[in-house]
Amino acid sequence: MASALRAKLEEVKSSGALHAAFNDSFMGDEGCLILKEMLANNRKLRSLDLRGCNIHCDGAVALASLLDGAGIKHPSSTEGSMQAHALQTLGLEWNGLGTFESGVQAMCKAISNNATLTDLDLRNNSISPQGGAAIGAMLARNSTLKKLDLRWNNIGAQGGKALVDSIASNPHSAITEILVAGNKIPEATLGELQALSERNASNPPPPPPPGG
Repeated sequence: MASALRAKLEEVKSSGALHAAFNDSFMGDEGCLILKEMLANNRKLRSLDLRGCNIHCDGAVALASLLDGAGIKHPSSTEGSMQAHALQTLGLEWNGLGTFESGVQAMCKAISNNATLTDLDLRNNSISPQGGAAIGAMLARNSTLKKLDLRWNNIGAQGGKALVDSIASNPHSAITEILVAGNKIPEATLGELQALSERNASNPPPPPPPGG
């Protein structure tokens, strides 16, 4: 499987593809380590489909390294360059990122510092209330993510409140669609999330200052 994955990634690179799909490949965490290695300097890929790939904690940590700081200028760089990768859409439905909290935490920390990702699908990932809190902390800082799909996890009332508080407290939040059905989140909280999404859609917040 590893050799086939490497071959497909080489094809993605050589063709300059904007989209790569590995859904239902069951590559597992080992496959994510290969993705980390071979996509680290891919400047063209915009969409990555990893649905149903049996990804857990170690895989989430590997993917986090691809997302951390993407699109952020680094003043210390002699060229003022940005991180090479520029993913805008990432599909991770039907994996196990929430099996261990450290996987979700690593992913969320990376996305907090990401300035390219706009669409993230985390459906059916066994994300707990603690994972929901980590996602909330990410939403309190991120200013580019527009759509977040969290359906059919285990976020609960605690995680739902963290989402509301974080979006509400972030003056640069870009969230216009957040899907949370199947998480046992109270109706009142669902209403608040809907209202916040509609607020951002009708009155887009200003972008954060450079380097902010």
